[in-house]
Amino acid sequence: MRLDINKQFSTTSDRVKGIDFHPSEPWVLTTLYSGKIEIYNYETGAKVKSITVTDVPVRAGKFIARKNWVVVGSDDYQVRVYNYNTSEKVAQFEAHPDYIRSIAVHPTKPYVLTSSDDMTIRLWNWDSNWKNEQTFEGHQHYVMSIAFNPKDPNTFASACLDKTVKIWSLGTNVPNFTLLAHEAKGVNYVEYYPQSDKPYLITASDDKTVKIWDYQTKSNVATLEGHISNVSFAIFHPELPLIVSGSEDGTIKVWNANTYKLEKSLNYGLERAWCIAFRRHSNLIAVGYDSGNVVVKLGSEEPALSMDSMGKIVYAKQSEIYQTVVKSTETKDGEIIPLSQKELGSVEVFPTTLKHSPNGRFIAVTGDSEYNIYTALAWRSKAYGSALDFVWAQDANSNLFAIRESPSAVKIFKNFTERLSNPVQLVYTADKIFGGALLAVKSEGFVSFFDWDSGMLVRRVDVEATDVVWSDNGELVAIVCADQVYVLKFNRDAFVECVESGEHDPEEGIEDAFEVQYDVTDVVASGKWIGDVFLYTSTNMRLNYLVGGEIINVAHSDKSMYLLGYLPRDNKVYITDKDLNVVSYYLSLSVLEFQTLVLRGDLSESEKEPSELTSGDLDESISGLLAKIAKADMGKIARFLEKQDYTTLALELTTDNEQKFELSVAMNDLAQAFEIAKIDDAEPKWKKLGDVALKNWNVKLAADCYDKANDFASLLLIHTSTNNQEALNNLAEKAVANGHYNVAFNCYWTMGDLGKATQLLKLNNRLPEAAIVGLTYGLEATQLNALVKDWEADLNKSGKSHVSARLANPVDDAAKFPQQANLIDIGPGNEAKEEVEEEVEVEAGEEAEEEVETEETEATRYAPVSSSTRCYSKKKGASSSRWLERSRNDHHTKEARIAGYKSRAAFKLLSLHAKYQLFKTDPSRPQAIVDLGFAPGAWSQVAVQATQGTGNVLGVDILNTRPPQGASSMQGNILSKHTHEQIRTFFIEEDPIIQGLVRNTPDKRDETASLEVVEAEEDIRTVSVDGEDRIVVDEDITSYYVKEAAKIHQEEEIEEALKKLSLENTETSKPPIETTQKSPAKMSINQQFPVDLVISDMCAPVPQPQGAWNNTTNMPMYRLANTTGILFKDHLSSMDLCDAALILCIDLLRSGGNFVCKFYTGKEDGLLEKRLKRVFKRVIREKPVASNAESKEYYFVCLGKKPGATKIDVFS
Repeated sequence: MRLDINKQFSTTSDRVKGIDFHPSEPWVLTTLYSGKIEIYNYETGAKVKSITVTDVPVRAGKFIARKNWVVVGSDDYQVRVYNYNTSEKVAQFEAHPDYIRSIAVHPTKPYVLTSSDDMTIRLWNWDSNWKNEQTFEGHQHYVMSIAFNPKDPNTFASACLDKTVKIWSLGTNVPNFTLLAHEAKGVNYVEYYPQSDKPYLITASDDKTVKIWDYQTKSNVATLEGHISNVSFAIFHPELPLIVSGSEDGTIKVWNANTYKLEKSLNYGLERAWCIAFRRHSNLIAVGYDSGNVVVKLGSEEPALSMDSMGKIVYAKQSEIYQTVVKSTETKDGEIIPLSQKELGSVEVFPTTLKHSPNGRFIAVTGDSEYNIYTALAWRSKAYGSALDFVWAQDANSNLFAIRESPSAVKIFKNFTERLSNPVQLVYTADKIFGGALLAVKSEGFVSFFDWDSGMLVRRVDVEATDVVWSDNGELVAIVCADQVYVLKFNRDAFVECVESGEHDPEEGIEDAFEVQYDVTDVVASGKWIGDVFLYTSTNMRLNYLVGGEIINVAHSDKSMYLLGYLPRDNKVYITDKDLNVVSYYLSLSVLEFQTLVLRGDLSESEKEPSELTSGDLDESISGLLAKIAKADMGKIARFLEKQDYTTLALELTTDNEQKFELSVAMNDLAQAFEIAKIDDAEPKWKKLGDVALKNWNVKLAADCYDKANDFASLLLIHTSTNNQEALNNLAEKAVANGHYNVAFNCYWTMGDLGKATQLLKLNNRLPEAAIVGLTYGLEATQLNALVKDWEADLNKSGKSHVSARLANPVDDAAKFPQQANLIDIGPGNEAKEEVEEEVEVEAGEEAEEEVETEETEATRYAPVSSSTRCYSKKKGASSSRWLERSRNDHHTKEARIAGYKSRAAFKLLSLHAKYQLFKTDPSRPQAIVDLGFAPGAWSQVAVQATQGTGNVLGVDILNTRPPQGASSMQGNILSKHTHEQIRTFFIEEDPIIQGLVRNTPDKRDETASLEVVEAEEDIRTVSVDGEDRIVVDEDITSYYVKEAAKIHQEEEIEEALKKLSLENTETSKPPIETTQKSPAKMSINQQFPVDLVISDMCAPVPQPQGAWNNTTNMPMYRLANTTGILFKDHLSSMDLCDAALILCIDLLRSGGNFVCKFYTGKEDGLLEKRLKRVFKRVIREKPVASNAESKEYYFVCLGKKPGATKIDVFS
């Protein structure tokens, strides 16, 4: 017997003692020796469920699919029932006083049988709360297996280690009879034959044999020997004539159920085999082993059947052959067609394929490496022989066929006689053959096409084919592969011409013999040609056809279907499942021909665009073909043309108003769409047409459509946009009538009809809102008085008189409503006649609060606003107020005030220093520290304190900010290379005078000299000159700081200091600190990399608002409003600043130096971390305690700069 065995699924696990298939889901249940049960999806390999049942072996388990349960029995004597969807334990009870060996579920009744080592079998009824309804006694040893009789579920069999098999009936405690099944040793397993034609039992024993019994005659039919250890199980396959047995020797043996010969022996290397399950209506079996389980598919599930051109179907059931006829019926698409069957006869082999000859007179049956040809009418044998494969040629007159006798021999027969002349000369081994216009021989990796008459090689095609299907005219061939279909066109004239000219290549064939038409991706199960259309079923349960390289779906199915054929007399295609449930689908041959012509581009010779083509432009032959198409199919044709962009022609041909409307809208033919919409008068159509009309600025048509669609929201949009007061009033009335009160209220509000707006609120029992709106917006006193009275009455009615007593009436209690006197008087130009002073809002950001506390005391206290100054501010929002209140009450904010820190950010750096010892106190070697974005100066304060004054701290900021005591400052853009050079200059100058000027620390020079220049910097600002930022001094230099400095020093000294800072001459763009620069090549390592520690708390400043003068107190450079609250924007800004700080580290930080930078988390911080790790030996992500828990703020602490890091290495 030819038998293909494929492993579908396998997994390793603890020892599997029980196994079962779910009847409808692709699940397999395993019960394990470890005390667990597991459910796997054998199609996907996923574990669906795992439940720990107990700590002792679970030896048996079954699905009860109709209840969504699994029932299991274990060595703790308990039966447990679980819902496999929820894992909930449904029931648990003690079933036996000893180990439970086997479980069987009645196919229809609420019964479960259990067998045990207590030598009994018990019947349980789950409808009676798992009542024990019957106990079967009589065995003298462990009862190992039980099985219901599928032909009579009221009887069952049991197998026992007492060497017997007993047959029982429900309702009686005495066995019907007892078989001494195995004389030497005990019986491990018993199972019934599943078909109705044989009254057989099968048993497996520790005596290493399998026996088949006739339970009617009580005789032994056969004994199967071959295992070398105890046989754990043996079953009849439910679909195939096979017996499957498994043993503790680790093998699975497959036997022929007719001849009892061993066909296959399998060993999956999972040690001893213990249990088996089969899935009905499929070829799957599952086997449990010591080390896991496997799911195996035996043979093909494609049924052995064939249909001729007249609708006669011949099919096989086991070895019996039946015939049925498909007659013209009026069944709907997808309905099962009732068929009556007629038995034709039987065959001596198990049939794997049945094939009609091209003329329908003969049928070839293949199986068990043999072929038999029978007459189709009388079923008389015409020819037979040995063959691995059999195929018919396309010649209907000569009865030409071929057989694959062996991998090295393919023979051709004509009129049932072997043709000895012109044999097929095989160069490679033949794995399979296919019939048709040419003989196709499949080898590994390619298909060779041979001419039937001459036996010559036509062409070799390098694809791994699973099937080859020819069209009836022999011109087109579909080569089906695992997940691809190639359609080729055969040119017989080119083949003949090359043979005659002697150009034939015996190894490759003729290159021009085939031309590739197209290929598509799909998994084909079965297929046939209808003219030039390839019709097929796919493994994803669809019926499709392929025309011109495009896949068009006909129908979907809920199970695997196989193509029988197409009958032109019915215009129907017929398909069937493996159980011969035949269904049909309507498919017009004229439609297929028309679609073929369209996709070939033969629709018209006109040069018009496809979307402009009309029926008048079609060729006469096309017009004639269209006339043959039934009116009912015109909708399908129109939809097909629409998909191919023939929209005008589709609109002309369609008879479906729905499609006409869609096409009219798509073509912007709004007038026709309006007329079609009037026919159906459906709101969705009106809404869609209104949307399209509005998109095309046809406002009037849009308003009409929205009105018919009752789309009040869209009408409100149109009427408020056009300020159509009359239409708004009509819309409000219509909206009220339809219960759309929100739209109506907006209409009245837009119209300014306060009376109707408040009455609408009253209508909806919103009396408080009505009264408050009326009071706020000046409703007439009598109307307002009436609303308040109604409000009082409603409160009294609902038992809230204590609330109504507190209401004041604006008419009766006018003194209690003084707000009218406080309203702002709005003038005719919509401007307030009196100025209203508003508070300045502080943007939500952590540094905003810090600036409020620092800049208010430093900048605004001493910088008087000139007469030309304009202050731009807006009213403080509620969220800003809440944020400010929360910030002022923050523990760290209060502690910062007490400690004298400029902001709470100081505690973040302190916690990082405590953990990583960032600052050093070595008087002999001062630590060089750069604080980037140092304003307002909290981190610089910490740096000065932590180094105990020995550190050389330089704060760099784009803002002009005074540094804290003990630190120096520099105003500059960190993105500028020029700023980097000034920082290097600051640290490598030994004792320049300029260093003394910029450092705000007492030294050998006069303290007031440094104060003078630093204070003068308060009048420094940044301007843009030719697109570049330059630092300049305000034209009005008579600020407070300059005046104070002038009292102590001569004006010439100030001028000299300013010159040295290069702050006066903006045209030359000189650096603020002039010094003799050395080229990097002449610098020492300490001069090239003079910095020991870089700390960065930078944020990007918000751009200056338009109209704010530089002296204004709420200028962004002073406000430090540097977080937006928009997370992704803040994140990206922080990434740019971190990259800039990293570049500075590469330029200035010495080997072994450290770096701390703030960032906001997001998608790009991972890339930043990778860059940091290229520069530093250790990179740690930290969130200090002082950072708000809800904040996205984090810090990278980078320790130990690696030597030799370059920007190219880091950023490439």
